[in-house]
Amino acid sequence: MNKTKLLLFGSTLALVLAACSNVPEPPTPGPSGEAKTLPYTESFADDFGAFTTLSVSGSENWIIDYDCAVMKGYVDGENRANEDWLISPKITMTGTQIVMSFDGVLCYSNTPATDATVWVSENYSGDVQTAQWTQLGIEFPNSSSFDFKNYQYDMSAYTGKTITVAFKYISTTEKAGTLEIKNFVMEEGSVQAIGTGEGTEASPYDVEAAMYYQGSKDNGEFKYVKGYIVGVWENKDENGQDTYPNNFAKFEAPFYTTENILLAASASETSEENVLCVQIPAGDVRDALNLPSNADILGQEVLLAGTLESYNTMPGLKNTCYYAITGGASGGVKPEGGNFDVEEISIADLRAMWSGSNVKITEDKKIVGIITSDLVGGNSTSLKNAVITSLDNTAGLSIRFTANHEYNMGDKVEILVKDLTLSDYDNLVQLNNIPLLKTQKVGTGNITPKETTIADVISNYSQYESTVVTVQGTITSDNGKWGNSSSHQSNVLAKDGNEIVLFIASYSNFVDEAVPNGEVSVTGIVGINKDTKQLIVRNLNDVK
Repeated sequence: MNKTKLLLFGSTLALVLAACSNVPEPPTPGPSGEAKTLPYTESFADDFGAFTTLSVSGSENWIIDYDCAVMKGYVDGENRANEDWLISPKITMTGTQIVMSFDGVLCYSNTPATDATVWVSENYSGDVQTAQWTQLGIEFPNSSSFDFKNYQYDMSAYTGKTITVAFKYISTTEKAGTLEIKNFVMEEGSVQAIGTGEGTEASPYDVEAAMYYQGSKDNGEFKYVKGYIVGVWENKDENGQDTYPNNFAKFEAPFYTTENILLAASASETSEENVLCVQIPAGDVRDALNLPSNADILGQEVLLAGTLESYNTMPGLKNTCYYAITGGASGGVKPEGGNFDVEEISIADLRAMWSGSNVKITEDKKIVGIITSDLVGGNSTSLKNAVITSLDNTAGLSIRFTANHEYNMGDKVEILVKDLTLSDYDNLVQLNNIPLLKTQKVGTGNITPKETTIADVISNYSQYESTVVTVQGTITSDNGKWGNSSSHQSNVLAKDGNEIVLFIASYSNFVDEAVPNGEVSVTGIVGINKDTKQLIVRNLNDVK
């Protein structure tokens, strides 16, 4: 993997796998002594120095190993649930420009965005639960190698304050990675850029810069990157069969993978450490850029637009929506905002365009509706997903953005639909790959749920899909709770011999709450997973 410096300003920290030995006693939690002044460094080569560790849950702890601070929940061949913090002493931030840097690596994480994060507090005094914490925009790409990368973050916003920095680690019984940190430095100075370009169409990032800014200061925004197509991350064989876990970077034909390409600074590059793995979604971009069908583009220079995120355990460009081959064809949709002063098409009429196969929308129109999914409640499998419903709740639509969104329940939103695609996701009709710049919030509103029965929802599912309903029934849960923080859970709501699944994602903030006894009224969004009809409970206010 690339061992050059990697700058991150995004939304998450890191995990990483390593062996453990020579385990010292963890230091006592809580700050002690006078605040550190700049420059302040901690190598973690022999001990934690002035840092402290705190285990909130689980039996594993931070240790010093391989000249770094290590935390992992995978022990003796078993994934174990843990929450552990590595906490700095108080640091007085003097100077006009301050930069924090450290070396870190993340491997085999389940969800890096939540499994490992970096936080700052101005009032921490030994209790992480009562202190006020602000999450820093730092994200490590998930990896299967152990190559440390250098992370830098501009801390000038905290000039004149006394702060505490903390690395927070989470693992589950489903997946447990390992986080390694070393060479922590807080000092006067500024972040040093690497590579060239500004990420715009006129001044695209080069490949080095794109690798440097992974998941970083762009925070899910679409950026332009320019480089040479040099191969694929091969995950198929000649028969189209998945080759995992024996996937590899391939730089010579024949190619069998159509879902990605590798981008490099030079057409002759053949080292995995120096390439960007580019996701090419189904549609115009994949039709034009997949190497099995377009052998002539190998070695060609191309301009791409997408989001800078780890992909296939290496620096990546995901959600690629636009391409322009130098001296050749271009296509897809540029990730730019549009003119919202266009004719509205109803959500019902847009749904009516669906006929069982992908439909690319060619009309220059917009839909308007109320977001009925609850971002705060967290009952979703992705922060890119949402549901929008017509103002009168007669039609709804599952929508998926190309990056994490911030729309919450009750937001009135406009979406430009030209060049977007209606597609199928496990039998759920979905408006797919929506750039955030093609959306805008125009107000707020309330949706009145349709009061009906489980039998009616099941019998007339196509009428109710992605709308909000209220039904009555008794809830059955295998564990007596709404969900499970380690895996998604399906409860059952039943009445009069009819049943519907209550889907509860592991990310929901009410997974540990007990389900009520007896008959209750449940409000939720009607959905489907393959052939299983579902009701998506947004939050516990949906249950009475």
